[in-house]
Amino acid sequence: MPDELNRAGDGDSRITDRELRVCAVRIDVDGSPKGTGFFVAPGHVVTCAHVLESLADTSAPEAAGRIAVSGVDGAEYTVAKVAEDWKDDDLAVLRVTPADGHPCVLLIGGQNFDDRFLTFGYPELHREGVASPLVGEGNTGDERLLRLGEGQVQPGMSGAPVLNRRTGGVCGVLKLTRNEQMALGGYAIPIERFWLRSPTLKRQNEAYHSARRQDWFDLLPVVQRRVLLAARPAASGAQRRTTLFVVSVKGDPSEWR
Repeated sequence: MPDELNRAGDGDSRITDRELRVCAVRIDVDGSPKGTGFFVAPGHVVTCAHVLESLADTSAPEAAGRIAVSGVDGAEYTVAKVAEDWKDDDLAVLRVTPADGHPCVLLIGGQNFDDRFLTFGYPELHREGVASPLVGEGNTGDERLLRLGEGQVQPGMSGAPVLNRRTGGVCGVLKLTRNEQMALGGYAIPIERFWLRSPTLKRQNEAYHSARRQDWFDLLPVVQRRVLLAARPAASGAQRRTTLFVVSVKGDPSEWR
C-alpha cells in the first residue's frame, strides 16, 4: 500500500496552516523557549527528543513539572510525564492534561520528490508561531531523514509537524535547519520512524480521525480518502461479531457443547 499512498492525491488537499496551528504547541523548559510539538492522539504530544535535552533525566519525577506546553490560542497543558524519549530517533512523547478538547493532526506516511510541504512552529524570535512552506528534496541515503528546501527553518521549530500538501497528511517531524539565517530548508524525521516506535499511537490517531472525519479527513483529496479507507481493515477483532447457530438432531447436549 505505500506505493498507492505515494501516488494518491488528485491535487492539493484543502488542509492549510489553520489545521496545523491548532494542533501544534509551544514547548518551554524551565521558562525558556525550546521547541514545538503537536498532538497525534488525545493527550499525547510528539516532539524531538533534543527539545528536552536540558533535562538531564526525562524519567525523573520532577522532569515533567519543568516543561510548559501551550497552544496557539493560549491554552495551557500540564505535562503529566515524558511518556517516551527515543534519543536514537530524536523523538519524544509528552503525556498532557487536559486530554480532550484539542484537535490532532492526521498522520499519513510517504512523499514524492518535489512534493510541497507546510510546517507550523514556534521559533525563538516568533513565539506566537509562524508557518513556513518547504519543498521536498528526497530522503537521506539511510532514509532516516527527509530533505526539505526553499523555506526558513529556525531554532525553536524542532518538533513541528510537516504537512505534505499533496496527500493532506502530516508525514514528518521537523528536526533541524540547514541555515538559521537563510531560507535553505532543513531536515525532518519521517513519520514512519514514529510508527515503528509506537504502533499504539498510530492506531489511536486513526481511531481519532475515524470518529471525527469532518475535522480533517473530509478535507483530503478524493483519491487520497479512497486509498486510506481501502488500506484500513474492514473491522477489528473487537468490532467484529459472529453469530453461531447450532442444530442438534438428537437433542443430546454433548453434540453442541
